[in-house]
Amino acid sequence: MISTLANREINTDTFKLYQYDHYIGVNYYLDLTKIFNEKITHENIKEFTTKWLEYRLSLANAPSVEVDFDSSNCNTFSDGISYAERGKAKKDENLPQINYLYIVKKKTGISIHFDMFYGSIVDIEQCKNYISKVKAINDKTQIFFCLDRGYYTKDILKIFSERYKFAVMGKENFKSNDFIKRYPISVITKSENRIIGSIYGIEFEDKPYTDFENNLYIYLYYDSSKNLISAQVEQDKLEKVAQMIKGKKDKNGRITNSWGDKIKITVNKKTKLITDVTIDYNKLDERISKTAISI
Repeated sequence: MISTLANREINTDTFKLYQYDHYIGVNYYLDLTKIFNEKITHENIKEFTTKWLEYRLSLANAPSVEVDFDSSNCNTFSDGISYAERGKAKKDENLPQINYLYIVKKKTGISIHFDMFYGSIVDIEQCKNYISKVKAINDKTQIFFCLDRGYYTKDILKIFSERYKFAVMGKENFKSNDFIKRYPISVITKSENRIIGSIYGIEFEDKPYTDFENNLYIYLYYDSSKNLISAQVEQDKLEKVAQMIKGKKDKNGRITNSWGDKIKITVNKKTKLITDVTIDYNKLDERISKTAISI
C-alpha cells in the first residue's frame, strides 16, 4: 500500500499519517492502538528479543563480540503498565518507574538486546539474572562486556570474572585510593607508559576489593593535557576568589563555609573582616592528583 497526503486533511494520528506515505506491506490502514492492545504482548516481546539476541550473535562470525551493556529507568504517568513500580529513580518525581537494560554492539552501535523489568528491581540484581540468560542462549560466542562505573561492585565483578571477558570503569573506594597513592602521576607519566597523545596508563594485577578472592587486571589512566587545563582553571578561580574576598565582612560565616576547605581564611573576631587569605596549594595539588587518574 503506497499512498500520498495530497488532497487529504491533516490528521493528528501520527501513525496514520505515516501510513499515507510509506509502504507497510498490507492493503489496509492499521489501527496502531489495536495492534498494541491485541497483538503485542509481553510474551511476544520476550520471544522476539530472545530470538533477536540469538540471531545477532550468530552473525558475529568471530570468536568474540565486544558490546556495551547498560541499564536505566524512566518515570511514567500512565496507568495500567504492569512493569511500573516504585523504585530508586535517577530523578525522583514521586512516580512509579520502569527499568530497562540494553546491549549494543560496540563497533556498529547495532542493538543486540533490549529488556524491560519491574521498577522495584535493582539494576544490578537484574544484571545478574540477565548475564546467566545470555550464557544459556549462546555459549559459543565469547562476549566482551564494556560497563560503566555503576557496575563496579563486588558481586558483579565476581560474576563477570568467572564467566566473561569484561572491562568496567572503576570508582572511588578504599582500594582505588590505595592504587592512586601507590602509582602517583610521576610514575604513570613516565615515557614508557605513554599510550597515545597526552594519555598515559599502567597495567597491574591486584584485588579490586580488599576481600575479593582473585586478582584482576587493573588499569590506571591519566590524560595530562585535560587535567593540566582543569588544574589551571581551578587555580585561576581560587586566586581570583582570594583576591575578591580579602577585606570583605564575613559576619555570618558564609564566605568561610563556602571556601574554607580550599582557601585559608583569617577573620577578625571583633570586626568580622577577612584580614588574610592564603590558597592551600597542598590541598589543591592533592585534589588534582586524585581527580586526574581514572581507574
